[in-house]
Amino acid sequence: MKILKTYLSNFTLLSVFAVLILTISSFKIEKPLPIYETENLDTLYKPKNKEILLFYIQLSENHNIIVYDINYNADKTVNEKDPVHTYWIRYSESGQNKELTYFQKNLVYGLESKLIDKEKQAYILKFVSYKKRKIYISKTGTDNKHSAYMNIQGKLSLLSKIFIEVNSGTFGLPTVKYVELYGKEITSNKQIIERIIP
Repeated sequence: MKILKTYLSNFTLLSVFAVLILTISSFKIEKPLPIYETENLDTLYKPKNKEILLFYIQLSENHNIIVYDINYNADKTVNEKDPVHTYWIRYSESGQNKELTYFQKNLVYGLESKLIDKEKQAYILKFVSYKKRKIYISKTGTDNKHSAYMNIQGKLSLLSKIFIEVNSGTFGLPTVKYVELYGKEITSNKQIIERIIP
């Protein structure tokens, strides 16, 4: 029963990401270029401002990425009503930033947030399209920077990226080959990856 629940949970996650793929069908698709650096888990197409970066999503279908930044007020406190700013970097169109559409923000890529510690400015986040996996954001003890944390392979880890490998499916519709969660495990400080395969 536990195995069945895990399978159904992963299937739901992959179904959600399949919907995410469909929302970018209007983007210009370029000839595929190398995705990975030779000695780094990160991609060639990265967010620009890492001082406020929490994590980002990349699809194999093109070089556009969805970025999740901490949203500070002018006094450097976190905006409680909207703690995370989510937007595109359109590398297929000269690398400019573009805000999410209403549909993308409220049904697909957006996050629900809940303040859990006002003094530490810590929050729990959930994707509006998939609420079974929680993301925690809080300040790190070393640099006082807000970071995103998630359980990867059952271990609390610093989340850096979600990567989605896409294949051409039936009738030309994209299908998800796998989803990967990238991060760094807190206790060992080692890179960790969880791959979810349909």
